[in-house]
Amino acid sequence: MVLSMYVSPRTTAIPVLVNSLLVKQLPLASLAIPGSHDSAAYYLDKRQPLHPYHHNLFIRTVTSLPFARGFALKWAITQKLTVKQQLECGVRYFDFRVVVCPKSGAFKFCHALYGQEIEKDLKDISHFVEHHPTEVLLLDFNHLYGFKSEQQFFHFVDLVTSYFPGKVWSADDCNEKFIEKVTLNDILAENKQVLLFSKYLFNHSLKHVMPSKILRSYWPNKNRKDSVNHFNLETLKTRNEEQLSVIQCILTPRLENVISPRARSLYRYEKKLMQDLPSWLDETRKSGLKPSIIIADFIGENNFVAKVIEYNTSGSYCRSVNAGLEINSSNLT
Repeated sequence: MVLSMYVSPRTTAIPVLVNSLLVKQLPLASLAIPGSHDSAAYYLDKRQPLHPYHHNLFIRTVTSLPFARGFALKWAITQKLTVKQQLECGVRYFDFRVVVCPKSGAFKFCHALYGQEIEKDLKDISHFVEHHPTEVLLLDFNHLYGFKSEQQFFHFVDLVTSYFPGKVWSADDCNEKFIEKVTLNDILAENKQVLLFSKYLFNHSLKHVMPSKILRSYWPNKNRKDSVNHFNLETLKTRNEEQLSVIQCILTPRLENVISPRARSLYRYEKKLMQDLPSWLDETRKSGLKPSIIIADFIGENNFVAKVIEYNTSGSYCRSVNAGLEINSSNLT
C-alpha cells in the first residue's frame, strides 16, 4: 500500500516509505491513501456514442452525432496516466466505472463514453501485485451500468477475481466496523493484497467483494475551487475518523462552465485546482486533520500522491494515531 511504496525510476520525486511497525499496525481507516477519480477514464472511444445508460438524455442525444463526440471526450477524460502508470506513481485506491456493452456483452470501463475492455487494466494490476508482494490495493467498482441479470453480475465478479488468485481479502463475516479495523499486518499475514469493493446488485452477499457503501464517499458537487476546498475541509473536520472515507478533490462543471471558451476541457477547467491542491493538503496536514482515502483527477500533474503520503509520516499525525494505539492496547491488558 502507500506504506511500502513501490516507486518506478521515472517517479523518483515520490518518497519511499518503509514498513514501519507503527504504520503496519494502523487500521485502514487511519491511513492516508492516495487514489484516482475515474481511474480508467484515461482512454475513451470517441468513435462510439455515449453508453446508453448515461443519466442525461439530452447529452446522450447530442453525442449520438459523431462531430459532437470529440467535444464530449474533452470533458470526460479524467486521467492522463494509464492505470499501470498510476500504480507506479503510488496510487493505491482505484475508482472504476463499468458498463455492459448491449451488443457484445463485454465489460468496459466508461465515463459517459465507452472506454476499453476491463481485462487490459486488470492484467496490469495483476502483474503489479505479483511483483510487489508487500503492496495492498483497493479496487472500487462503485458504478455499474447495464447489468440486467444475476448471471452477468456474477460473471463480472468471477472475471475480476480471476486476475488475483488467492490474493483477494475475503469478506466472509466481515461487517463494516471490522474492515475499517483491519490493518496491513492482518492482510499481508493472510498473503492477501487486494481489497475488492463493488456496488451490490440483486441483493446478494459475495464472499470476496465488499459493498462500496462501506466507503463513505464525500462528493463536493461544486464548480468552484474555493467551494470544493471549503467542503473538503469541513468534511475532514467532522467526518468519523474510524470510518473508511473517500475525499474527492474534484470540480463538477456546470453547463455554463462546459460552454465557456476559457475552459475547453476538463483538464483546463481543473488546472488551477490541481496546481493549488498540494498546498491545500499541506495546510490540512499541518492542522492535524486526518484524511482517509483522497482522490483527484489528473494525478500525475503535481506531487499530489507524495503530499497524501506525507500525512502518514507527519509528526503530529503519527503522535495522535500512536496515542490511540496505546490507548487501545492498554484496554487489552
